[in-house]
Amino acid sequence: MEFIRLKGLPPLRDPVMLVGFDGWPNAGRQATGTVKYLARALKSFTVAEVDMEEFLVFGESRPRVTVEHGLLSKMVKPRGFFWAARVQGGPPDIVFFHAPEPELKWHTFSKAIFKMVELADVRMMVLLGGMHDHIHHTDTITSGVASDVKLLKTLTDLGIRPIDYEGPGAFHGVLMAEGVRAGLPCLSIWSHTPAYLQGKYYPGIIRLIEHLNTVLRIDVEPADLRDAAREQAVQLDKLIEENKDLKSLTETLSKIKDKKEHLH
Repeated sequence: MEFIRLKGLPPLRDPVMLVGFDGWPNAGRQATGTVKYLARALKSFTVAEVDMEEFLVFGESRPRVTVEHGLLSKMVKPRGFFWAARVQGGPPDIVFFHAPEPELKWHTFSKAIFKMVELADVRMMVLLGGMHDHIHHTDTITSGVASDVKLLKTLTDLGIRPIDYEGPGAFHGVLMAEGVRAGLPCLSIWSHTPAYLQGKYYPGIIRLIEHLNTVLRIDVEPADLRDAAREQAVQLDKLIEENKDLKSLTETLSKIKDKKEHLH
């Protein structure tokens, strides 16, 4: 297949494809953090690699180089990876896809992904995203989009807020549109991260994993992430106490949160 180098794909049972992209739709590294965590937890194996050169501007998504003692020892171009896991007690089995969000040729890239969908006989696609929002760091908010009314009920039953939005979109929209055209059920689940937070947002990743435990019928307990989230909260509280502007902002966000909870 063009752009995809297949390493070996065993038969899978009613697989679901779980997708996370680096870049703009990955605030708090929640999408890729969730995909990678579950891929490791479920002992997945590599089934294919994707050559991303046609889909990226290398001035923006630069190759990684290793220089040792003044000598170039390694240069690695950005790539995409498909992993697969045979889930104990399944189906469904899971196909994971992790890659940079494409910057070029979105429809061509979408069709390449759907070649893998066809090859693996994927029965549903779940796209993950992370977005910055004006929320307090004690909040865990998820929102989503579904390809049909039945899947929309799945979202609302999980407490995931249906999205109302019009504006610039992520690559998720192109993939979902291709899924609708192909008759493939699709979900897009987004975890919100505080706009003032840099780096990985552990509470959001944990919430996504909890949702996916239900959607994918798996049982992954992210105990180490819960420890990391508690430590992150301690560090954030300390930082907020030392920064007047940040303290004022978080107090305002906390009041807004309390007001919304009171109204409900």
